[in-house]
Amino acid sequence: MKQSFLSLLGALGLAFITFSALAQDDKPTSSFTVKLNKDNFFGFYPSIGGTYGLKDKMELSFYGTFWTTPSFSFNSGGGGLWTEFGAGLRFLAMDKKIAINPQVGILHGNLLSGSPVPVFLDGVVPNLTVNLMADKWEGEFYGGYYLAANRRPRTVMTSYLHYWLNAGYKVSSFMSLGLHGEVLGVAGGTDRTGTTERDISAVNVYEWVGGYVQFSLPSNGFLRLTGGRNLLPAGLGNASYTDFYKMSGGISF
Repeated sequence: MKQSFLSLLGALGLAFITFSALAQDDKPTSSFTVKLNKDNFFGFYPSIGGTYGLKDKMELSFYGTFWTTPSFSFNSGGGGLWTEFGAGLRFLAMDKKIAINPQVGILHGNLLSGSPVPVFLDGVVPNLTVNLMADKWEGEFYGGYYLAANRRPRTVMTSYLHYWLNAGYKVSSFMSLGLHGEVLGVAGGTDRTGTTERDISAVNVYEWVGGYVQFSLPSNGFLRLTGGRNLLPAGLGNASYTDFYKMSGGISF
């Protein structure tokens, strides 16, 4: 496993060098976005991301998420908080109205590996984001597989699948309304007790469906409020959350 992580890091390094060599001679397009996010499951999690133009319809993309929920730390007190960093390529299509962005992230902490202390390379997260950016319509699909991959001593290793889909109509250049659906599920894992190890069954943690309203500045800023219901029946996953809400705001440079 250590060799696979070293190979991953080597591949990422080689990719950065290759992408730099492919960059245009003239000044490439670039962007940098800072977002603040909060919902009633993940808590508060700021994120940053950016793109760097390589070709007319291809960009290098990168992102980082600062997970701040204490329960995501090794002592539930905020130390060793979960941290996510990733990079990939962003492809533009349909007159740049659709963006397809596969990325690979690396995770640090102990949420996935179950290590008694926070570790570097807690796991990996291949993910895909697809955005619709039409004149009157907007939308986003995200899917990420959070794979536990650290082999240090642990009692529980858990992997997760997280995905959402939303779509909205731009009522004006300032406001849009839309629908949002989101699912988080345990995708499997192992639970070790002494020398005995059992598989962890896949089960959804929540299934959210609701609507959103977003206010946007055509130049660089937005604020979105999303809310609705958890569709999981009582006794499954995190069904104590009968409602959900999330708020995101950001600015791009």
